Amino acid sequence: VFVQEVAPNSLAAENGFQPGDVIVSANNRNVTQPSDIQEEWERSRQQNKPILFRISRQGQSLFVAVATAKS
Repeated sequence: VFVQEVAPNSLAAENGFQPGDVIVSANNRNVTQPSDIQEEWERSRQQNKPILFRISRQGQSLFVAVATAKS
């Protein structure tokens, strides 16, 4: 999933996502559309666990863990 923009002060910005990043997987599950990310987000949130994203940035793989605490 291609990241077109990142809103300032958003959760994505706070966790280091940048425009141009490609989200490859969430919790080791390949993602091909935004709904895949939403499903993993909800699953992690229900378990009160962070979600681990693998992103591709300028040809390099990076891992980003994001807290999904229930509100």
